[in-house]
Amino acid sequence: FVRRDSGIKTVKDMRGKSFVFVDPATTEGYLFPMAFLRRHGVKDRHSFFSRCWFSGSHASALFAVLDGRADIGAAKDTVFNKQIASDPSIKSELRIIAQSPPVPEVTLCLRDDIPASLRQRILSVLLNMKNTARGRQVLKKFAALRFIKANNSDFAPISNMAKEAGITMSDYK
Repeated sequence: FVRRDSGIKTVKDMRGKSFVFVDPATTEGYLFPMAFLRRHGVKDRHSFFSRCWFSGSHASALFAVLDGRADIGAAKDTVFNKQIASDPSIKSELRIIAQSPPVPEVTLCLRDDIPASLRQRILSVLLNMKNTARGRQVLKKFAALRFIKANNSDFAPISNMAKEAGITMSDYK
């Protein structure tokens, strides 16, 4: 996203501008933008942009662009929409350049060496949280309505983005 008054409409227009990402471990705040940029010919973000940095949160990236500290930003759509809901004027000030495909959010994973019986108990507790008042209170802290069981195939869009961006899991070790 960019400010509407920035004149930035394409990746070509971004050359020499500043870009604020969220964190290297975020899908929509880093991984998708890197794949998008690579797809449009940007091989090295440091030489393409005048400045790149990580804000630490999706909301901080949004406000960095709004207040002019960055020309271009990336953030999770749910955070973007939440900010617009609290201040509708934001929608008229920003333009979305690209959006990621739907990806899993707020995932919890278990190591392979966890005993099957414990895995099943944990899975049962998480999937049934929506059915109790106490469980719904916990879910509310995640801004979630429920947990759903995921499969490896659910993460294919993220894996594909990483490949396209030239990012491997060893980059995170």
